Amino acid sequence: MNKYILSFVLLPLIAAFGVVSEPRSIDSILDSDHRLEQDKQRDIYRHPKETLAFLG
Repeated sequence: MNKYILSFVLLPLIAAFGVVSEPRSIDSILDSDHRLEQDKQRDIYRHPKETLAFLG
């Protein structure tokens, strides 16, 4: 019972504050400065764009 009450209280808060920024493309995220250069170099083996597209 408490789970349901908690979910009814938290769900509107999450919906209101959960998505604040505008969506970005996968390419802009993969090319952003927050990723280390060594991680960017490994992308040819990891295929992050294709993996994210597959997983949806």
